[in-house]
Amino acid sequence: MAAEIIWFINNLFKKKFKLSGIFERGYFETINGKFYVTPDIISIITLSPAFERLDSDELINLVQKKINESKFILIVDIGAYFGDYTVKLGNRFKKDKKVKIYAFEPGTEYLSSPTLEQLKKNIKVNRLTNVKIFNFGIGSKKEKNKLGISVRPLHLAVNKNDYFKYDVVFVKLDIDDYVIDGLFGIQKAVENFKEVYLLVEDFVKPKETLYFLEKHNYKFITKLTPYNSFWVKHNE
Repeated sequence: MAAEIIWFINNLFKKKFKLSGIFERGYFETINGKFYVTPDIISIITLSPAFERLDSDELINLVQKKINESKFILIVDIGAYFGDYTVKLGNRFKKDKKVKIYAFEPGTEYLSSPTLEQLKKNIKVNRLTNVKIFNFGIGSKKEKNKLGISVRPLHLAVNKNDYFKYDVVFVKLDIDDYVIDGLFGIQKAVENFKEVYLLVEDFVKPKETLYFLEKHNYKFITKLTPYNSFWVKHNE
């Protein structure tokens, strides 16, 4: 709840509340990896290994189950921010050749700046060779949205060979008010994978998100935190 209150204040007053002391250095080493972040409150909260831990751990568990089934896995992190999920997943599966991560981050200054440059630094400092960065967001069409962010549908970014190479795609979608546009943006691409798992931020537009997922034949798996929910879809 504290994170939501701070998020609301940041957006209401267009102000980033920075922390002093040891936080000013902007570099941290955690159990999930090494990170460069802007020392504002939202970034520090997100950096904590406790932040959305139930969700990220469950995502790791689901991926590991598919690896145990000898599946090849593509993880798509939409709204990668400075790499909180990407780095944790990248480090966890660093030695597994069956896993590839695509991280989408347009470099918005929405919460912390500059997110894209931080993501690049964090991938480098963690020596992650299993991550590919895309410097744009995902949306229903190729355009600049109301925030001036460049977006495009996922199928314009995914290589056609990926549909044959990877047995399962995991999509983590965390783009706040643009969640529905993002869901439309992934739709054409995910239809080409046999098995689709979705971790979607659903607390911003819960009714619209639920309606979309049920309409497009996603099956609910679980909800472990107030922020996100897990869904699965099998294509013929």
